[in-house]
Amino acid sequence: MLELHRFGEIIKQKKYPINKGRIIKMSNLVIYLIGTALVAGGLAWGANEMGAPPIWIIIGVIIIFGMGIMAAVAKTRQKESSDTNN
Repeated sequence: MLELHRFGEIIKQKKYPINKGRIIKMSNLVIYLIGTALVAGGLAWGANEMGAPPIWIIIGVIIIFGMGIMAAVAKTRQKESSDTNN
């Protein structure tokens, strides 16, 4: 146990080993969000190159992020178990 002193308090924390040689697995949600960011960024860059006004680019990026978050949550959420023993 490691004791940290902060503003007169004693906080106890467990020591965790440093992640040596292990591969960190990303969740599917994070992968979806990274993909959404890449799509939104690419489309924003393309719209900028075409001369679209910045306000419409921002609105488009917000819509794409919203749709990406909704799709990511819908695809990665765990199914709820139903009680049929009533």
